[in-house]
Amino acid sequence: MEVKTNKRRGDPGKPPGLHRTAGCTVELISSHNRVFDYLSDIQNRPQWERMSSGSSVQALVNITTGPDPRNCISVLAMSNHKDILILQECCTDATGSYVIFAPISPDVFQSMLYGVDQEVPLMPFGFSILPNVSGSILDGTLLTMVFQITVKNVSSKQAVEVVTQIVKEALQRIIEAVN
Repeated sequence: MEVKTNKRRGDPGKPPGLHRTAGCTVELISSHNRVFDYLSDIQNRPQWERMSSGSSVQALVNITTGPDPRNCISVLAMSNHKDILILQECCTDATGSYVIFAPISPDVFQSMLYGVDQEVPLMPFGFSILPNVSGSILDGTLLTMVFQITVKNVSSKQAVEVVTQIVKEALQRIIEAVN
């Protein structure tokens, strides 16, 4: 597990403040397609993601971005968080895949729909899913998860503990589901 701290001061497209980023790569015995399909399926999201746990997730918008219908940009809503939407991009091909998402407010989403030109600060996080062609597991996957939080009203030690715990919990649930 690697943890990094960034202090943002007006960086374009990034919310200001102190941010903790944690990342970890694990080797899985499942194919990269199976892992991608699991992570990109919004019905599975409450199984591995803390924020949507105990919630139903629905796609408000789904825009296909290529010939493979799994390559898409979606806006997701959770039944237990009316004040947050999730902007998600999924992309896959034979060389690898990713599932990237960022929370956005419903007001920002409405502005985007109406074409209001504004800078939208995003805190993206997600997964890189690569076929493991040189590892110890034939047909396995290298799954990298990166997660970011904004640090507010907590100590540096607590922020590190929170972000690492979120990554560990999510990876453990994913490993249990796909292996």
